[in-house]
Amino acid sequence: MGFPPSAFLIGAQKAGTTTLANLLGQHPDLSLAEPKEPDYLSNQYSRGLEWYKERFIDPEAEVLLDASTSYTLASPKYEYEDKSIPERLYELNPDAKLIYIMRDPVERTYSGYLHSKRYGRTTQSFSALIRNKEFHHIFTSDYYKQISRWLEVFPRESLLLLLFEDLKEEPEAAARECLEFLGLDSDVEMSTDVYMNKSYNTTGFGAKLNGLLRKYRFINVKWIPQRLRERLKKTFIVSKEPVEKMSEEDRIYLQEHFRPMNEQLKRQYGVDTNKWS
Repeated sequence: MGFPPSAFLIGAQKAGTTTLANLLGQHPDLSLAEPKEPDYLSNQYSRGLEWYKERFIDPEAEVLLDASTSYTLASPKYEYEDKSIPERLYELNPDAKLIYIMRDPVERTYSGYLHSKRYGRTTQSFSALIRNKEFHHIFTSDYYKQISRWLEVFPRESLLLLLFEDLKEEPEAAARECLEFLGLDSDVEMSTDVYMNKSYNTTGFGAKLNGLLRKYRFINVKWIPQRLRERLKKTFIVSKEPVEKMSEEDRIYLQEHFRPMNEQLKRQYGVDTNKWS
């Protein structure tokens, strides 16, 4: 037990991973990374194991949880010359347990786009980007391909599949299912009043500042209280303009795009895709 971590919340991005990690982090025998997404196997691999170990609040806890959603950004941009991320993880811990939470791919794609805008990574329109075959949020929402990629390396019993919609409806039940999967006592007190990432619009300055904070992780350091982080965000980053809605034309386009992938997901892995209308 302890380091290296045995539990990985590998994605999907913008599918409730922050909420789920905060729920699981209440267990006395589970320790989260700080920040929750150390991205060791993707963007920080060159820093080495000692750096990785120092990211965990209690590196000697029974279960360490790495909740890096970058691990399921399977696109050409996120492949590596030496090994794929699943291969890197298998080399680190072949007995690792993987949790993968999925959201309606249409909604997740749009939420991912808004996230990119907030961090100044794109200024293009959503309509133009989704019709570009290189748009990485399309790859991220192809859950069938993501799962198949990981199961080329890990056995099926290593992977727990969850739905964002179930987490939203019954967060405590979803968290307890994860605890049982990780071999922890699920009969523990748990508060569902946990921090969730909420969608918001930014000013031009806010997008640039967000990008810097993300790059250097200033906003994640544990000596900044959560309430203060939120106050700073509202003052310097958040725009008063409401978040724009997805057009019906773009929604229909994406529904048709993801339909065959969702059918494969349902047929081969038993995912209840009927919840994604």
